[in-house]
Amino acid sequence: PADNELLAAEADALGLLADTGDEHAMFFPGLLDSFAVADGRRRLRANAMTRLDGFVNLEEVRGRYPKGVHPLDMAWTWRRVLWALGGAHEVGVLHGALVPSNILIHPAMHGVVLADWCYSVTRVDTTYPPLKAVVGARRDWYSKSILQRKAPTTAHDVALAARSMQFLMEGADVPNLMKQYFARCAGGDESRSAYELLAQFDTILERLGAPYYPRLFRPLNW
Repeated sequence: PADNELLAAEADALGLLADTGDEHAMFFPGLLDSFAVADGRRRLRANAMTRLDGFVNLEEVRGRYPKGVHPLDMAWTWRRVLWALGGAHEVGVLHGALVPSNILIHPAMHGVVLADWCYSVTRVDTTYPPLKAVVGARRDWYSKSILQRKAPTTAHDVALAARSMQFLMEGADVPNLMKQYFARCAGGDESRSAYELLAQFDTILERLGAPYYPRLFRPLNW
């Protein structure tokens, strides 16, 4: 029962995300139903979502690649994460917990889904309310202002997602331009939109040249 409020937040968020259109919907879980389950005198909230066969989270990917994922494999993941965030932020939903366990990929199809919207908050007028909860295992990834329950901005989503990419590549040979870019994003004060950061990232790939640009499909061994 203590999680009922979080499950309700997830259902509300997924309802809004369903309105982002076909170009974004593939990046979010599909909500089939949200309902209450009786457990004696208690009422438990439950959300039923579409299955995501073949998807694994970035914790699992990192476990498979202990020396770090190649930046080329990270690049397609990051580009899709930013596109998904752009759609979510447009409809006024902030994920709040984009840690590795909540970013899912389909290695063969290069699919990406952002999971666990229980931590999300919805924009009221022009601001977001404080987060209701944080992921305890990644508490040290959150900024001091978030832990002090101050109003988050979309930069919070970008910062946690960027830290997830750094975690994914840790130990790999990462170009300096890319390192600097992710350091800025992970700092938590990046005011540019997810779409703007995507365009900036594509510029970096172009500047790096081969094998980063032109972009080619690269299978991720799984």
